[in-house]
Amino acid sequence: MRAPIPEILLVALAQLPAFSFGVPLGDISTVYAHRSSQSSNNKAAPITLATLLTHPSNPTTISARSGDPPPVAVHVPNTGVYIMLTVGIRLAGDTIQELIEDATLRVLNIVLRQQDGDTNTLLPNGMFNYEGANSASIQVWNANNHQTTYGVLGVALTALHDWMGENGYTLASFGIYDGDNQVGNGVITGVAS
Repeated sequence: MRAPIPEILLVALAQLPAFSFGVPLGDISTVYAHRSSQSSNNKAAPITLATLLTHPSNPTTISARSGDPPPVAVHVPNTGVYIMLTVGIRLAGDTIQELIEDATLRVLNIVLRQQDGDTNTLLPNGMFNYEGANSASIQVWNANNHQTTYGVLGVALTALHDWMGENGYTLASFGIYDGDNQVGNGVITGVAS
């Protein structure tokens, strides 16, 4: 027979900060319970720190973080292009707005200089990089063995600008889709001042 755990130890353990291994505490206690239920000697599940911290009788139960916001699908009307946008933090001022506007104008300029305004011109080396003020930049690259054209990139940047114009300009990551195919990935990066 195991010796009971002294009450003072239980109180001390319950007041310790929770240790995180990147897994919500509820999942950790489930793993321990699952491991102990598989043992052949049918002993009761061990009392663990995770069990103590998540036990219903403990008034200071800790809940897991909600995590990152889910991606938002931004569809461009009258095209098959859309982006899957994951927003980040906002930067002070108009840095991101100006970055997206300037990058969009750069893409439009490239398309207009092509013969007959060809929008099917591929990104050179599968990459597009535009650096703006205050260390902000947009990088886009090909994805899933597909190639991004300047036409699709211009439409994607317009979708970013329109969505962020209504919801706030932020750092972000995004996937670019042309129909059913993901043709590119991108990030908007910058340094908070």
